Amino acid sequence: MNLPEAELISTGSELLSGGALNRHTACLGAALREKGVLLVRETTVPDRKEAIIDALRGALRRVKIVFVGGGLGPTHDDITKEAVAEYLGRRLVIQEQELEDIRRKMAVSGRVAEDMCRRQAETIEGGRLLPNPVGVAPGIKIDTEDASIFLMPGPPDEFEAILRTQVLTFLGGTRNILREHIFMVGGMREVEIAAHISGAVQAGVEVYYRPAPGRVELVLESSSLSEEEFGESVAAVRRCLGRAIYAETRVGLESVVGNLLRRKGRTLATAESCTAGMLSARITSVSGSSKYFVGGVTAYTDRLKVAELMVSQRHLERHGAVSATVARQMASGVRKRFHADYGVSITGIAGPEGGSVRKPVGLVFIAVAGPSGIQVERNMFGGGRERVREWSVVTALNMLRLLLEEDEEAGAR
Repeated sequence: MNLPEAELISTGSELLSGGALNRHTACLGAALREKGVLLVRETTVPDRKEAIIDALRGALRRVKIVFVGGGLGPTHDDITKEAVAEYLGRRLVIQEQELEDIRRKMAVSGRVAEDMCRRQAETIEGGRLLPNPVGVAPGIKIDTEDASIFLMPGPPDEFEAILRTQVLTFLGGTRNILREHIFMVGGMREVEIAAHISGAVQAGVEVYYRPAPGRVELVLESSSLSEEEFGESVAAVRRCLGRAIYAETRVGLESVVGNLLRRKGRTLATAESCTAGMLSARITSVSGSSKYFVGGVTAYTDRLKVAELMVSQRHLERHGAVSATVARQMASGVRKRFHADYGVSITGIAGPEGGSVRKPVGLVFIAVAGPSGIQVERNMFGGGRERVREWSVVTALNMLRLLLEEDEEAGAR
């Protein structure tokens, strides 16, 4: 790809010790792509001057745009400006107007120590201050003969605010066309998708997979093909994956399901055992979900499954709570109990306890009941308790999505 490239240097010993997560990379990478710039490397270094200088020296050998995140505050370990100034052979200077602005901001929070104000007002000689709309420390843009260096504050909200309000303006309009198409794929793992689209994507198209429990974000990108050529690969992938594609924009399954229910004026109820309300929480995370979600039952015990979901005691004793039979009855029962058009149930063994040779940890049965009947799936999920539960929720949403689409198509015919 013949696109401008950038690197990020993240400073902070806490990032290396596990005391904090680095959220800058994803934010910066996505924002730069909007401008036709690729973030090609991220380097994390401790709060040590020599480490920052070494990382900056290496980055400037490779790219013309460098971001340094963190270390612009007033404390002793905030040494980014000192390190960059030393490397460039420039002085640290104070702009009086900026000093007054920082005094005013710090006074609001009750912090008025003059030395702290002066440290945060320092900039590198020849640098341009980038106002911080949500915090105190401004960013700094420094231009050298052949590169631009952006010093950014460490707090993620401040980093992003300066990036959006200041930095992207300097980068201007998209300098190179980066064609991108997104497929949100449900019910298939990364390796399955790769096998299905093998041979469908022509040379000049990069393929990226961003997997998460129960779904994969598949991204096609190209900076060298024409719109028509790129469109041929997009169409080929669409044919290969078919109904596994639930959207062609970044959106959650819960939103897709909600739109399908709202469009047809249908209602939904849920019955959950091992996920304990996670499915209903995901569904109701969508604004306006009260128009189609009528309620749910969390039934961990067999007694509640019988009393609230009309599950047969005889079938529980014969098949066990984690079974296709009970999943089917739970979905049907909650649908009837709440007078809903669709009912979804989940029953399984999330672990780490409760498994057996016959019914191991990770075994989950999911059922969806609707006007056209009931569908049940047996699943084996791995990866620990929370991952099993997350896979269960997303798989249930995808099953519901497929049934809603089928019923919609049948109605159209």
